[in-house]
Order: sequence, then C-alpha cells, then structure tokens
Amino acid sequence: MWVSKDKETRKREFLETAIGLFIEKGYDVTSINHILKKMNITKGSFYYHFESKEDLLTQIIDLFLEDIRTIAEDVQKSTGGAIEKLKMLELDVITYRKKHEKLYKDLYTIHQKQGNDMFNVRYQQKSNDLYAGMVKKILLQGQDEGVFHPVDIEETPDLFLVIAHHYKAKIARYYYGMDEHKGEEIRRLQVSFQRTIERLLGTKEGQLNFYSVGAFGG
Repeated sequence: MWVSKDKETRKREFLETAIGLFIEKGYDVTSINHILKKMNITKGSFYYHFESKEDLLTQIIDLFLEDIRTIAEDVQKSTGGAIEKLKMLELDVITYRKKHEKLYKDLYTIHQKQGNDMFNVRYQQKSNDLYAGMVKKILLQGQDEGVFHPVDIEETPDLFLVIAHHYKAKIARYYYGMDEHKGEEIRRLQVSFQRTIERLLGTKEGQLNFYSVGAFGG
C-alpha cells in the first residue's frame, strides 16, 4: 500500500531502491517501471523527484560522491603543505569509506555487475572531475615547495588518477572478497600504490605514508 512520506525520505527511498536493482539487474536492464513495481508507487511520484532515468543515475552518483566532495573542499581550505594535504585527502576518504562500508560495498558490487557500463563511465567521469583540479593544485604547491619533482606537471594529475583508480579497484576486490590471504594482498597493493605515486611525483620514498595505520584504501 502506498504511504505518504516527506519529499527527502521518498527521494532517498527511490535512490536506495534503484541501487538495489542496479546490483540485481544492472542499470541497462532496470526500467522506471521496475522501480515503481518494487516500491508499489505511481509514475507521477517518480517524475516529481526525477526528470528521467538518466537524472536518477546522476543523483545516485552524487549520493556516492557528495560527502567526498566536502572532504575535498576541506582539504583545499587547509593551510598545510602539499604532502600534508595529499595525505589528509587520502586518509580522510579512507576513514569515510570505512564508516559507510555498506554504501561503498554497494558501489563496488554495481561496478562488478554486468549491465552497469553507463553507470561506471558516468561515475568515473564525475569522480575525475571532482579530483582533477584539486590534485593539480596540490602538485603545483608541492613543486613550489620543492617536495614534488614530476616529469611533466601537466600530465601528472591525470596519471595520478589513473593509477589511483587501478589500485583502489584491486584493493576493493580483495577487501570485499573472501580470499583467505586478502589482508596480505591488500597490504601489498597499498605499499605498491604508495611507492608508485611517490615515484610519479618525484618525492622521497616513505614521504606520503598513506597507510601507516593499516587502513583500507579502496
């Protein structure tokens, strides 16, 4: 039976229902009617909150990234040095994702499910848009401070994001999987990620020390 709810509660219910269906069926197969049937609600209610299925997708991606955006803004406002800012960004994101593990396990599952190519492409685009400018500012600051010596400052931010995405996807696979050696593999990947980024930035080994507390970086 349909029950009247306040706007934000109903909207959140739409988002969570759609996430569940993307996990079950994939974005490509999931229709607005699938969502309505799952919620036992009218089409008019859907269009009160969203302009289209694509608008729903955009708002789901924003849900995953909204608090990360706040973290990024706080890092940019920080008065610390470039190394401190880079470590702050990485560790604050790790802490947030550990605190909201269910949300990010859903995100990982969506990434792995067939039929979610559109979701994955759009998510990666928005994630890169969120990080790219900030990473470049931090790298330029580090170059001015004499702690970063990248080969090409124009290309390095994009390479940074490609490398980060590669390692974090692999770490997430172990973190959410059942491999009996996953702790060892996660630690190996964390160390490899840190050293690869240090070499990319042309800084001393051990300077970044992202994972000194043994945190999950996926």
